Amino acid sequence: MYVYQGIGRKLGIPVVKIINDIACKGLEPDITFILDLDVKKGEERTPKKKKDRIEQIKGSFHEDIRKGYLRLAKKDPKIIIVDAEESEKKVCEEVLKYTLGTIKQKRRKCNGK
Repeated sequence: MYVYQGIGRKLGIPVVKIINDIACKGLEPDITFILDLDVKKGEERTPKKKKDRIEQIKGSFHEDIRKGYLRLAKKDPKIIIVDAEESEKKVCEEVLKYTLGTIKQKRRKCNGK
């Protein structure tokens, strides 16, 4: 994904996408999950440990990242938004449902169906 560098670090999505495409030689994931959660709630859930350099950033950085991921998901059907405010069990079930669906599609493709 290009959001942290493209939006968070203000390098621009097109530039980061070009670099990523070169580095990954066009390889892309079959499915990506965004576990979406309000920034404040996410901060409340974060263990009271020493924060890493990204977690320490103040201001609108984290909200900008969240919005960037949500915008990206609207453009790419392989990006699935999962409501992370749901229970851990429900989040796991949602991820598993989409993962198994993707595996079934790939299996059919491999079997020529």
